[in-house]
Amino acid sequence: MKNVLSFDVEDYFQVTGMEPIVSRDDWEIYPSRVEQNTQKVLEILGRHNVRTTFFILGWTAKRHKQLIKQIANSGHEIACHGYNHRLVYDMTNDEFISDIKRAINLLEDITGQKIYGFRAPSFSLDADDIEKFEMMAELGLKYDSSLFPVRHFRYGKTGQIPLVPFDIKKGDRVVIKEFPITVVNFLGKRIPAGGGGYFRLYPNFFIRHNFKKVNAEGRPVIIYLHPWELDPDQPRIKGIGLGNAFRHYLNLSKTQSRLEMILQEFEFESFVGLINNMKFDKC
Repeated sequence: MKNVLSFDVEDYFQVTGMEPIVSRDDWEIYPSRVEQNTQKVLEILGRHNVRTTFFILGWTAKRHKQLIKQIANSGHEIACHGYNHRLVYDMTNDEFISDIKRAINLLEDITGQKIYGFRAPSFSLDADDIEKFEMMAELGLKYDSSLFPVRHFRYGKTGQIPLVPFDIKKGDRVVIKEFPITVVNFLGKRIPAGGGGYFRLYPNFFIRHNFKKVNAEGRPVIIYLHPWELDPDQPRIKGIGLGNAFRHYLNLSKTQSRLEMILQEFEFESFVGLINNMKFDKC
């Protein structure tokens, strides 16, 4: 079973949990670590001969063009993570399309490659907001991976999202392909199993169990990480609150070994690679 490992490329100070303390206007004053952390990711993926998808923040791409070129030249897929890391459900339709169009144009200019995929910052896309999906399709995007089929204070805002990749439709018309982040049924409830803080929280045996369970059910694991999650020495930002600090800093020292573990034990490819091997239109 082929799975998808993806990386949301943003710096440690750009995550949503930092917003109460770190203004976008102040991003420039924080020491960037995205290059060294992404280089570490590329080195690990290269050793395991894995090609995957990198969702790039436009703000970061503008300032690290050579890094984005290196990711693309290493055989990985480049996809869009928006430009300014704004929560999608806080934007008007005009603001949303302006933000992602700016990022897509920049990424295509840097890489010379077509951008096919999008992931909303902090999974902040409402499954019922069909207009946003239509806007993505109008910009040439073929798939989205923003829906998280669990209830969370930032995401999973609507209904029972399917656990398997599916088509977003308006009536009988397919608008775009959706790859929801992986969850599993545990003791009668859906729990996250697809990366990020959960990947750092769960012990190794539980990560293995969840991935094997998902594959045994005939569905690919869709997992996400951030380069900053492989950086236990990153600067600590004070005043972000206990909850945000727990989610951001928990077990940073364990991420690399757990990443190496899943790369050794499971098979991964990019979203475009998975699409081209599934019953979807080819990218």
